[in-house]
Formats: sequence, structure tokens, C-alpha cells
Amino acid sequence: MPVHPKFAYPGEEAARVARRELGLDPEKFTVFFNAGWEGGGNIPKIFRELIRGGLDVQAIFLAGRNEELRAKAESIAVDATIPIKVIGYSDHIEQLMGAANVMISKLGGLTTFEAFACRLPIIADVIAGPMPQEAGAAKLISRRGAGVLLEQASDVVPVVRRMIEDTAHYSAMRAATVGLAIPNATRRIVEEIAALIPASSQSTDEAVLSEVA
Repeated sequence: MPVHPKFAYPGEEAARVARRELGLDPEKFTVFFNAGWEGGGNIPKIFRELIRGGLDVQAIFLAGRNEELRAKAESIAVDATIPIKVIGYSDHIEQLMGAANVMISKLGGLTTFEAFACRLPIIADVIAGPMPQEAGAAKLISRRGAGVLLEQASDVVPVVRRMIEDTAHYSAMRAATVGLAIPNATRRIVEEIAALIPASSQSTDEAVLSEVA
């Protein structure tokens, strides 16, 4: 999967700084709701369940280009008892992932491996069942322990509660993401392609590799 090099684990101090820059508590467990480019699905329902759950957390809600969803999330956030940062479209998903402790999202192929590169466990929305192209990622996450498959929205509260209270469980999930991430994947893909190109094209190959780096 061609993951951009900007997706990488920032370290705990950088994560605290990222939360602070978002106007959030740098020390509080942070849940990132990623509704995707268009926004929607079951994410709003899961969002409401978490807010009603009484957990000591904070949330980032990414609505994508769905302005109606963004407005709805903002109206929910007004009455919430936990800190929430609502964002529309963003070109800096890596910063949001870096600020989070867990991501709640559909299992988009690229998004999944971007999260793994950031050492971010996933609570995967499979309430309606994963799409055929998502089924492999769902099995991988479940088998390797890098996240949880959420089959009903009401399960999100106990799932997040366990992550907060059982530090060994959460640490194991985070460690599992490291085993699934492939650092510098895009550069490696380009190098493999470049190796197949005749030597007469070496200057072009080097220029492409320089851009990737």
C-alpha cells in the first residue's frame, strides 16, 4: 500500500503538542472519528453513543466534505460533556492521527495502513458488514489484534473503556499496528518499479525517487 512518508508515529510529546494545537487536553485519551472524504455511514451514530457513555475522553470528528454532517456534529458537540473538535475537510490527516489514541472509521484500504503507520489502533465500523474490498482488512485487524471490529454502535463505550482501563490490552493493540505497518512503502514501490527500467533512464528514476523522499 503506497503510504505517504508523512504518516509516521510522532512520539508521545508530539502527540501532546498536536492535541494542544487542536484546543484539546494534551493528556486526555483522544478518540478520532474519521467519517472519510464524503462523510457519513454509521460514524455519527457511534459518535452519539460515545458522547452519551460517560467516559473521560475527548474526541476529534472529521466530517470530510459533507457540510451537513459537519453541522450536525457541531450541534451535537455543543451539548456534549466531553471536549470535541469538529473538522470538515483536511489535508493533514496525519496530524489528526498523530493526536489520537484510537481511530473509529470504515476500513478504507489506504486509511487503514496510514493509521498503522502512525501506530494508531482502529475501531472498525462493520455494523452493516464490511464491503468486499474491506473484508480482508477486517480479518487482518481482528487476527493480528491491531483493533476491534464494531458490530453495533452501543459496543463503542465498553470497547473504549477497556482501552483506557486495561493498559496492557491497549499497549498490545498499539504494538500490533507496528507489525502491520510498512515504513517507506511508497519509496520501496518506486524502487521496485525503477529496477525494471533500462539503465538509459536512470536520471529519470533518480528524479522520481528524489520526489518520493
